Amino acid sequence: MIPLNFFDITGFPVSSLAVGAETFLVIQCNPTQTGSEVATLVIENTNDPAQPAGGFTYTLECDGGEGQSPA
Repeated sequence: MIPLNFFDITGFPVSSLAVGAETFLVIQCNPTQTGSEVATLVIENTNDPAQPAGGFTYTLECDGGEGQSPA
């Protein structure tokens, strides 16, 4: 699960995509405190045999450093 106090996700469809369709996903880091926050984003793939069977997994890291203005 992505900690929403650090990451905002926009532009992702509510439903699934047709095979071969494209979409855009925007992930923005919005630190509310100093320190590092790590999350995992998993996009499952169930219909496209040309893509990895388990889908895609990405590690996200957001650093809220000293002197940065919190979102």
